[in-house]
Amino acid sequence: MTNIPVKTTRRGDECACVDKLTILYDKVRDRAYELSLLRACVPGHEKEDWLQAEREILGAAEADVFDLGSAYRIRLNLPGFNVDQIRISATTSKIIVEGEAEGPSGQWTIRNIYRRLIPAQPIDVDGLSAIFDADTLELTVPKRPRLLTEEQPAEQETASAGAAA
Repeated sequence: MTNIPVKTTRRGDECACVDKLTILYDKVRDRAYELSLLRACVPGHEKEDWLQAEREILGAAEADVFDLGSAYRIRLNLPGFNVDQIRISATTSKIIVEGEAEGPSGQWTIRNIYRRLIPAQPIDVDGLSAIFDADTLELTVPKRPRLLTEEQPAEQETASAGAAA
């Protein structure tokens, strides 16, 4: 088992992630167009071409997400990658796992993975940990404690008024 460092990004520092995502989706768009040309631009296959291009450019990593109450546990199957080829970055609202692996000569040249995970509630990026073991990346992602908002006391007052009636 090997720990992987997680790059945390604060609000306002997400430009690099957005730029990288824009470049990746430009590559997906270009590849989808190439696939369409191979089909002589026959209409009706646009979605199929796009999804094929996404698989080729972004890779496909199966993810299992478990809600443990105070945290999420996320497992990604990443065969063909080693710990040095995986990068993880996180904000309070998303986790990005990316990697690039070069395969053995004659089998495949480069394999990419790009997986963006968006948790249901904000996460504590400082507590996030990542372990890679035998082709499996396991992330433990603590949830940020929910803060009381002005709406919550109003809801409680409404419930109390209904109970008194």
